[in-house]
Amino acid sequence: MQRAEVILSLLGRKSKENPSFVFQRLYRNFFNPDFYLFAQKKLHIQVSADTIQSTLQKLRNEQYYPQFLSREQSRISDIDRLVQEILYLLLRAIYEPLFLRTTGGVNGDVAVIPFLHKIESLASGAHWVFRGKIRHFFSQMSPSLLLHQLSNKIQDGRLLELIRRFLQAGYIQPPFGSKDQKLAFLLAHIYLQPLDVWMDHFADAYASQGKMKYIRHVDDLLIFVQGPKSMAVECQQKLMAFLDQQYRLELDPEQSQVISLREQLLLFMGYHITRAKNGRLLYLVPQPVLQEKLRPFMKNGRPTHYSARIHLPVPKIISLYHQEISSLYNYYCFAHDVNKKLGKFRYYHFRSLLKTIASKEKCSMQKVIDKYGFTHSKMQRTTIGTTYLTADGQEKWMVYFPYPIRRCHHPIKME
Repeated sequence: MQRAEVILSLLGRKSKENPSFVFQRLYRNFFNPDFYLFAQKKLHIQVSADTIQSTLQKLRNEQYYPQFLSREQSRISDIDRLVQEILYLLLRAIYEPLFLRTTGGVNGDVAVIPFLHKIESLASGAHWVFRGKIRHFFSQMSPSLLLHQLSNKIQDGRLLELIRRFLQAGYIQPPFGSKDQKLAFLLAHIYLQPLDVWMDHFADAYASQGKMKYIRHVDDLLIFVQGPKSMAVECQQKLMAFLDQQYRLELDPEQSQVISLREQLLLFMGYHITRAKNGRLLYLVPQPVLQEKLRPFMKNGRPTHYSARIHLPVPKIISLYHQEISSLYNYYCFAHDVNKKLGKFRYYHFRSLLKTIASKEKCSMQKVIDKYGFTHSKMQRTTIGTTYLTADGQEKWMVYFPYPIRRCHHPIKME
């Protein structure tokens, strides 16, 4: 049997060279042991050979059913993760060459910065922008319509039946919780591919009246219009009609509007976007986001201790605070006001950390700084840290956010 990587490469090449090609006999790849080895490496998990062999036999006999997922049970077994990963890899190899470059979130990831770069180029010269949010998208997806769309590209009844079983088991229903999301987001992109193709043709049809650019991230979409407002409004109306006729979906009225970037703030992917006087786009951290993030660490406008963490070991307390500010910074590091907004967040957040450790050790904040504080070479300002032992007995440092807060185009690597 061929190696999994070779098969996936051949599928992707065939789809790219011949977009109308219809694939057959894909299900037999689930009988190839190398796909399970490849999937284990991708997922960083280890499943016993006996379990894989047993599952492979169930797949041969078409008796495999993934475990049902619900709000109470959202954890996926390792063997279901493997089968899901193989299915995801096969579908991605076939469909990814067909997706428009202006769509994102295929893997369920939050690669926000590359997507914002795309917006910057598409929005050039646009007078108006329509922002649309599909209402209750994942819960309103039609499994029968999805399977029908898949059957246009894949003529393999056994593979389509396997996908149907994953759909029935709740793999595209929110909330996703701790379960793997990649398959759900990939299927969502396949589901909305006709929308992307329609919008691409729709924009071309309006080329004589003005420029129109379209971009979508999962169920959020933007249409930039270099022309009159009436053109943007007409686009909105036709989009709503297409969603209703094709999918029986509708836009969320509270999150869908036509705006002028010079006069209003556009909220997209958690960023506020506006246009400066010089015509350049500005990306801003929304103030309500900071207020909500700071809520657990403030009381009456001042930093306060986090009482639920006082019982934890000091390295764990520092680790939790470090993860919070690192995640926030990595998401908003592309914002033009990140230094001002997250600098304020760090001020309160860091003092909450000091107060939490001080409450734990029944001492003053100054004594916490004296005991754990030092000046880090990367930040050139006081932070705190301490050593801890790993499971294998190695001594390591846990430090609170030792990085300068400034605008950048690449997230930091969390240590």
